[in-house]
Amino acid sequence: LILLAGSLLVCAGSSIAAPWAMTAVLGSLLLLGKEFTRTILQENRVSVAAWLALIGALGVYYLWTISLGAVPTSIGGTGLSNLVYIVYEQTGLAGLGPGRLELREGRFSSFLRYIPGLALASLALLVVFVAAGGFLAGRAKRLKLSRWFAFLIVLPFSVIVIAAWAGQARLLGRHFTPLYPFLLFGLAVGTDQLSIRNGAPGKIALRAFLGLLLFSSLQIRFAPRHVRDDYRSATAEARRAVQSQGLVWWAADRATANYYGLPVAASASPTLVSLQSPFAHELPVLPEPDMIVRSKPDVYDGHAAVLAFALGRGYRVAHLFPAFEIWERSRPSLASPAESAGR
Repeated sequence: LILLAGSLLVCAGSSIAAPWAMTAVLGSLLLLGKEFTRTILQENRVSVAAWLALIGALGVYYLWTISLGAVPTSIGGTGLSNLVYIVYEQTGLAGLGPGRLELREGRFSSFLRYIPGLALASLALLVVFVAAGGFLAGRAKRLKLSRWFAFLIVLPFSVIVIAAWAGQARLLGRHFTPLYPFLLFGLAVGTDQLSIRNGAPGKIALRAFLGLLLFSSLQIRFAPRHVRDDYRSATAEARRAVQSQGLVWWAADRATANYYGLPVAASASPTLVSLQSPFAHELPVLPEPDMIVRSKPDVYDGHAAVLAFALGRGYRVAHLFPAFEIWERSRPSLASPAESAGR
């Protein structure tokens, strides 16, 4: 009953979690054995029937939301590169490599100067996983680990990837959060095995892995290259222009702008126009802005139309914030990020 109720709450809270919860229920029933499963189902007929009805209703509801375009993220698609990045991020190596903005601009070439540290951390991580695999292999048959692995990891992972690929949605690391318990379990077993073994190579690999993982975490927290998009400062500049009766073009995320108090709607307002990767022919028909806020060009200015418009009409960058360019006609000089933050 706890499993059924828990899975129902998880599915109600997040559609992306539904495949993980449903396969957990299915896998648990199958792995308990036919006789035990039959007994459970017979003794809890009402609860199981209610669960099936509620899960079915949630399934219909989620299909309806998908038909309205409610997908994980409609910006970009799911491909091998972002799946590899998800693994890279979830294994804790992201702090040793380029920041998100650097990676966005330089793609895979941005990894070149970080190869030594990433190679060393990957090797240490591999040693930990090999140690975990060796320990679990001897217990795989008795604990039915291959079946658990298939039902709890491979099946939901495949369902989510196929659904995202078919729906042309882009998967992110957060969509695979249910993998963390299994990942942490493997790392814990591997580090435990290396810590009790005799031999210098294993001890060295363990210390290197833990040290590099700690360093990676500190880099994500404190390194300037891992700083997050500064929506707070960008929306503050946009609000200043709007309050001065200026017109702002907002080529960035709408939801985050609304969160920081900038009411960005899908349709244009007298003082604010939201742009989501527009084409060049769409811009001349709009009233010229006093300020242009541009973020993540590959996402919000994929055709470079906003950039071409700004350069062609004599706009200049007045402020630079992480992941943001603030273009204005009235400020011909380029301000440094420190000066912008001070103002």
